[in-house]
Amino acid sequence: MRFGSAPVLALLGVLLLSACGGDKSTGITGDATGSYNLTTVDGSSLPFTYFSDDTTTARVTGGNFTLSADGSFSQTLNYDATISGQTAITAITCQGTYTHSGGTYTFAEVATGDVSCGSTYDGSWNGSNTFLFSLGGHAFVYVKS
Repeated sequence: MRFGSAPVLALLGVLLLSACGGDKSTGITGDATGSYNLTTVDGSSLPFTYFSDDTTTARVTGGNFTLSADGSFSQTLNYDATISGQTAITAITCQGTYTHSGGTYTFAEVATGDVSCGSTYDGSWNGSNTFLFSLGGHAFVYVKS
């Protein structure tokens, strides 16, 4: 997901994560394919407020991603933004491909008409059921469902 000019879109640029498999070069092996749910941001449960000022509050309310054995992924981020008392609820889905070496993964989103999609970034898998990535100064944890 690509950074936009609005604070709400800024966090979306950091939220796509997905992975598969492993290799012996890093000591992490296994099959990471499946579905994962966003559980915490910076160690806090959801919803997580990532921007707030006198008139605007933006929160991550949930998210999930699916890793497929063919090297593709799909990730959805749910958020809400309240601006001057009006709340908008949004879900943005980006898709793409991934590569990995052990527990280190690189994700490449397909650019679409949505400015939130089209980024490339890294994430890590613990070899069991958890993905972690730290971007934009925040740590996001996804757990296999």
